[in-house]
Amino acid sequence: MSSEGTFPGTDLKADPPPARLGTHVVFTVDAKAANGQQETLVCLVYKDTLHTPRWGLPGGTWGEFDHESPVHAAARLVRVRLDSDAGVSPVVIGVDWVPRDRYAPGVNVVLDGGELTDVAANLMRPTPGSGYGEVRFVAVDKLDTVVIDQHSKRRIVAALEARKAGRGFPMTQLGVPLPDVVRSA
Repeated sequence: MSSEGTFPGTDLKADPPPARLGTHVVFTVDAKAANGQQETLVCLVYKDTLHTPRWGLPGGTWGEFDHESPVHAAARLVRVRLDSDAGVSPVVIGVDWVPRDRYAPGVNVVLDGGELTDVAANLMRPTPGSGYGEVRFVAVDKLDTVVIDQHSKRRIVAALEARKAGRGFPMTQLGVPLPDVVRSA
């Protein structure tokens, strides 16, 4: 697997694995810095490829299942795709099952990236070749202006509601809790 989180020589849309595993991160920006409204980070994915452009949470499919946890994969994808060393919490705030459609079925783990300072938020940007065309912080009530598919919007809203209600649960590895914040090496 490449450092960008793709499988060399494999088109995941044309030749998907039997099931996909994805990891996504909810980052928000300090509400005081965003005119009193909490905003969440969304990325325009696949802008420069043949795939349909769409907005969604940062993260993606990962395949290094033999040695990389979803939390470590998320931290790596944030570093590689957004040029950011923002940590990822091992607190799961969503598990989203995507049934088979024209692609393989999959499970997406949604992790809590926490609240970023205005400075840290402004430093997040797509890296060349990341598959991300643009990043924005968007208020939840404005998600319809950028999120193309409704399941992505529902995933974001459900994860934010779970975080607000304290309904997250810790991810463990072999039953051992992961550190409070995981950063990519």
